[in-house]
Amino acid sequence: MNGQVGVFNAPPLYSIGLSDALRHSLFSIESVRDLATWTTDYPTETLLWLVRDPTNFAAVGEVAERSPQVHIITVLDPVTTEAALDSLRVGAVGAIGLYESPDDVVLAIEAAERGRVILPACVARPLVEKLSCQFEVNQLDECDVSCLRALASGEKVAQMARCFGYSEREMYRRLRRLYSRMAVGGRTEALLLAVRGGLID
Repeated sequence: MNGQVGVFNAPPLYSIGLSDALRHSLFSIESVRDLATWTTDYPTETLLWLVRDPTNFAAVGEVAERSPQVHIITVLDPVTTEAALDSLRVGAVGAIGLYESPDDVVLAIEAAERGRVILPACVARPLVEKLSCQFEVNQLDECDVSCLRALASGEKVAQMARCFGYSEREMYRRLRRLYSRMAVGGRTEALLLAVRGGLID
């Protein structure tokens, strides 16, 4: 198996159907009842979290903060730009629609494991349009630019921490400060803005 994938807050049939559809993939799918136990048992795996109510984003954010290495992908119903933005703002690494094909779900999981994000086009286009052009590239120092380039190349935060001489916790803090200075909600927006500013290809 390539990895354990948890499914939280979804009807049992979703997990069963996904498990059946992905039986030839390298992923093992399981329904999650107790988030604290699952994130402790699988601290670096992927969690698909069904979100139908905007108030659930606070809970997603709490788990993302408590278990920063878990790859949370929100499964949205309905899929909206705002819901995807809220997902990324609170710490999810991606967002997909509830009715995505199994192949698209696998792509999203594989992307999350490589530090990449796949978003539906109906979400990604408006997201890019919403990014502010007010950020000035010259506001970043050389270390900030190196961090963004490392993120763009798919490096994990643990690898970055070793390269930059930080603990993982310090690296996460530094990234949060960087996102704050860039006035973005997280990695995806920061990278899109860095591309627009010519910092990365």
